[in-house]
Amino acid sequence: MTIQRVELGGVSRTAPMSAAPSPRADTPNTAFSATLTQAIQRARQLKFSAHALERMRQRGIVLSPDELAQLETAVDTAASKGARETLVLMKREAFIVSVPNRTVITAARCNETEDTVFTNIDSAIVLSQVNTTEANETMEQDRPPTGEVLMPWNDRNGI
Repeated sequence: MTIQRVELGGVSRTAPMSAAPSPRADTPNTAFSATLTQAIQRARQLKFSAHALERMRQRGIVLSPDELAQLETAVDTAASKGARETLVLMKREAFIVSVPNRTVITAARCNETEDTVFTNIDSAIVLSQVNTTEANETMEQDRPPTGEVLMPWNDRNGI
């Protein structure tokens, strides 16, 4: 392909156009890949609003890494079901989460939520932290284990 350079006095000369070398498709741009991976990881991280952080501070709520991972998994589950605002009940805490924004809006202790009505939510996730050893021992004794159980006791094969 050739291009012509036009000057006020007319066409001065014709010069071949050289194309800039294009990056090869089989060599990934590692800087871009790393940046994209970091952005995806940041987007997947759970955020806490200032209000939620204040409530957690006031109520002495501290999440262990395992509990945080459990909360993140619950948000992933809610997102896969199309939830927008969900209540996540853990063993001791309750969280309201904006699922599309992956942001915890508020937090409370479960013992503070008795006789409480949660509004503006479209889903609820109840997480159970039953000790499996205790559950197995008490099932042999034909009584429910302590803690929260998600399946009806008369249906040990699940729901």
